[in-house]
Amino acid sequence: MTKHICKEHGSRTPEQKAIMERIEKDGICPFCVDFCQGEKPQYHTKPIIKETRWWVLTQNFHPYEGSVHHFLLVCKRHITKLRELNVWEIFDAFSIFKWAEKEYRIQGGVILLRFGDPEHTGASVQHLHFQLVVGDSRKNGGPVILTSLGYQKQKDS
Repeated sequence: MTKHICKEHGSRTPEQKAIMERIEKDGICPFCVDFCQGEKPQYHTKPIIKETRWWVLTQNFHPYEGSVHHFLLVCKRHITKLRELNVWEIFDAFSIFKWAEKEYRIQGGVILLRFGDPEHTGASVQHLHFQLVVGDSRKNGGPVILTSLGYQKQKDS
């Protein structure tokens, strides 16, 4: 059985941990079940905001603490590697980001692309997806938003 999630990496709340344990027990890819099969989502609790032939945009159901917006853009094909994306999917993804920037009046944000083995990326789901994270202005005095981007190489002794 292929392991589709890595609950050790992304469990920020008890609710999220429980859902990830259920997904692991079910042995499925939650993004495929919730976004690729055209059925009612079983694991993801936020509505779909925008859907195209290749992508589904939704809010992250456990956003990073302090974020103003935290969106997921999930590929509707189960792929894990960059080389599996076609040019139309890439074009469409950035068209959705441009739409979101205008729709939500985003002044600045960060786009993360999670792909490949979660043991290298810190992702919790092994299914290619983007995250669009929007923080508040530094002028408002809050701390920075932190996330896992992978794992540090061991320092040479």
